Amino acid sequence: MTSIQPSHPTDAQLLAWLDDDNTFAQHINNCPSCQVRSRALQQTETLLQTALFRATCPTPHTLGEYSLGLLTPQEHNTITQHLARCPHCQKELAIQQTFLAAPVPTPKPALSQQIKTMVASLVQDVRAGWSGLSAIQPALAAIRGPSNGPQIYEAGDYQLSLEFIEDPEHMGRRALFGLLLGDDAPDTFEIQLWQQDVLIQHTPVDAYGNFSIDNLPPGAYEMKLIRPKLIIHLNNLTL
Repeated sequence: MTSIQPSHPTDAQLLAWLDDDNTFAQHINNCPSCQVRSRALQQTETLLQTALFRATCPTPHTLGEYSLGLLTPQEHNTITQHLARCPHCQKELAIQQTFLAAPVPTPKPALSQQIKTMVASLVQDVRAGWSGLSAIQPALAAIRGPSNGPQIYEAGDYQLSLEFIEDPEHMGRRALFGLLLGDDAPDTFEIQLWQQDVLIQHTPVDAYGNFSIDNLPPGAYEMKLIRPKLIIHLNNLTL
């Protein structure tokens, strides 16, 4: 006697089996053809779910306008009804509202605003009346050799004395000696010499305010005294 083969499940019944309906489980578990069809249906269903995921949800921009009260009454009611049944939009709206409620950070001032800049001015005819520097000059001359006397600059509470001599170890070159006054921690400064935006030499200031740079070719320089949050400029310094 010829056995009657049971009919295969329809696509809808295979999809129900994929959703844990066991009505046709025995047949499908023993039918390679139905197993192949079920896998194909599962792949198609996954693609459709991915393509249609949140297809009816409002855009993030619309949710933002909802939070800010910018929608019309009808649009507002439509979004409210949608939110009542959509956990995804509920979560997204909560994130947006948290962001909107956060305080706006105060922008940091630009670096140029954080750093104070001062320009030192050459002081004329003060050596005779400035006992501190006039007393230093003869001693420096005895140690370093002949000089044309100190040039004295001021920038706010800072005073700077500079002397230039012929560098005995470098023919045709100059040596610079300086003394910085007016600061309790002069060793926080660095001295830089520039020519046409090129850094030529730099040196630290010691704890007593002294510094020196040698082997300098004669010419015009810009000097910068640099410490955290402060730059003092000496323009048109001629050696």
